Amino acid sequence: MPWPRFVAMLLVLVMSSCTFDWDSAGPDVGDDTDAVVDSDADTDADADTDTDSDADADADADGDADADADADADSDADADPCGDLNCDGLPDLVLVGSYDGADYGVDVRVFLSTADARVLDAAVRLDAGATSAAASADLDQDGYPDLVLATDRRGSDFAVDAYVYWGGPSGYGGADGASDRLALPTQGASALLVRDLDGDGLLDVAFAHRRASSGDYGTDSRVYWGSGLSARVAGYRVELPTEGASALAAGDLDGDGQLDLAFASERQASGGLGSTSVIYWGGQGVNHFDASVRTEVDCKAATDVAIADVDGDGRQDLVLANRQRSNGNYRTDSEIFWGDGTRSFTSGTPTELATEGASALTLADLDGDGDLEILIAQFEDNQGPMGSSQLFVQTGARSFTATELLVDGGHRPAVADLDGDGAPDIVFPSERDRSAISSQSWVFWGDPAAPGSYSDGEALTGIHGATGVTIGDVDADGHLDLCFAEGYGPGGEETSVSTVLRGDGLGGFPSADRLELDTVNPVSPPLLVGASTP
Repeated sequence: MPWPRFVAMLLVLVMSSCTFDWDSAGPDVGDDTDAVVDSDADTDADADTDTDSDADADADADGDADADADADADSDADADPCGDLNCDGLPDLVLVGSYDGADYGVDVRVFLSTADARVLDAAVRLDAGATSAAASADLDQDGYPDLVLATDRRGSDFAVDAYVYWGGPSGYGGADGASDRLALPTQGASALLVRDLDGDGLLDVAFAHRRASSGDYGTDSRVYWGSGLSARVAGYRVELPTEGASALAAGDLDGDGQLDLAFASERQASGGLGSTSVIYWGGQGVNHFDASVRTEVDCKAATDVAIADVDGDGRQDLVLANRQRSNGNYRTDSEIFWGDGTRSFTSGTPTELATEGASALTLADLDGDGDLEILIAQFEDNQGPMGSSQLFVQTGARSFTATELLVDGGHRPAVADLDGDGAPDIVFPSERDRSAISSQSWVFWGDPAAPGSYSDGEALTGIHGATGVTIGDVDADGHLDLCFAEGYGPGGEETSVSTVLRGDGLGGFPSADRLELDTVNPVSPPLLVGASTP
């Protein structure tokens, strides 16, 4: 066993325990679509609220990698001291920040609930640099949720620390929230995943790394093992070579009972458009992953990846959202590689889904037949921000029918039954059209009489420059609410407000019940902690 990991494990026993300017040329239309996270803030690309990527309706609704209802990583269903960030039993909301119009390095905003569940307190600000993603889990197994922040950059420096802010009975550390945190060295982290990857009962944290400070996109992504994190030290880590990694997902692709890790690659090491994503196979001894035990997968500037049993045959499949061909053409195909229980499944012919400028994907069973549909957000085409996204309904074994959903500059959609009619509804955040920042996002209502069929959307007005959405019961009234991250104000300014639309359970979002939160250029969906989610 490597010495650093041995020390970390010994400590555990002793203690008993996104406008991103990727090209450094100032913010541009395409920059903010590169940091891909998930719609339900659970660090995978499916439509459920756990930290796996199988898009199933399992019992892990608290995102802690077990099947009980508490916030730790064991399975004893004990009563944790705390399930939210300030331990008042009410949901809290976290929004990342990236660029303030002058610098990359905006504080993360944490909005804490109050005695009045319909009011969120002024934000606690946590330093983390330009942050691409956030996740919450009890890493140190003390019963209090911790906050994990993935940092893309500080100014022009991409070799920066991500952070774990440790939760406790009174929240985070000192008044500034910075006195009780762990730094995790990263390189341009674009996404993160929290899960017990090696099966030791401890939660691990994996980062997708997109870019080094040298400008090279060929930088190793990293997994920090729970053997150290549970003792509040960085502990042992494994480095996995990737190129321009934009997203990651975990799942058992080869059916050996071990979790594998897939990275979507949007860039080549030299900076060109990515042509090869990569799978690292789990179960490789004490490190679980080995840099040499991998399979490369053809892609076209992949922005997102999901692992799920799409066709319901009991085997995990790999889905890639592809943004752009090597010649710069945004009209390309996203792909499904069908799993066969072996490591050679990617050598088969994938199913191609016609997309343009795909920025993210969400998987969900929208027609109730037991297999999965695929929603793909499209941000731009060859003329600029795109005017539509795509829904692919599975109409037969591995056969799909496409439906165009009219959304300008779309980001990752979220899925839930918002009006209580038994049919899932789709919420699409809209950032911009070809000429201006969007002033509305969209909900597409499901029809119980026509499962999987979606007509024209209903505009949710007054939502500007939306870069993400999360669905959950923010005010604990039993009805689902919509939490939008608004990366831009009406005039394109980065300092703006993000909006919570409170639902009435019947599909309505009364304007009088809107909640506006001061934020600065959030580039990923809000993170809800302690809320009931779909």
